[in-house]
Amino acid sequence: MKSGWPISALGLGVLHLLNAHTSIVKWIFLNLVPGIGLGILYPSVMLAVQAAASRQYLSISVTTTSFFRALGQAVGVTIGGVVFQTASSPSSMATLNLGARRRTLPIVWAVMCGTAVLGILSSLLSWAYTLNQAFNTDQGIQTQKPDTADVDVAIATSDSEPRPHSRVSDVTTLVEMPRGVKVF
Repeated sequence: MKSGWPISALGLGVLHLLNAHTSIVKWIFLNLVPGIGLGILYPSVMLAVQAAASRQYLSISVTTTSFFRALGQAVGVTIGGVVFQTASSPSSMATLNLGARRRTLPIVWAVMCGTAVLGILSSLLSWAYTLNQAFNTDQGIQTQKPDTADVDVAIATSDSEPRPHSRVSDVTTLVEMPRGVKVF
């Protein structure tokens, strides 16, 4: 995360160099820098959450992070649209004045760059966690069988009342259940 935020901020800052006469090669390489920075951030945020969460809250932490990431994307697109529309005059929006729209895009990129700088500052306040730890959980397959020596059971037969057995291991009678389900 400590490398993703600076690369993102740098990349969003250099997008200010784009204009109407930018060549396609320059356009691609200028967009590549913020793409690399944001690409580093996507998995690293999820790994940081997994490392910091305690095991009983791990699944909740991961799903909450995914939810807030999607919410942040929706809010970010909305803020970018509001900044773009506010910086454009109403007449330029109605008449498709491309010159006015080109002047507003650097403002959107400056706001995004400022947000990335806030991300740099917040990552400086984060703690170091490791993922190099055993994952011990209460969920899974039981490896020990329960002690059945003292359990009393009753076997129901079709011709008599239920009769008690002293041990579960002595039970060999097949009991028919409704709809063809058989239990041993």
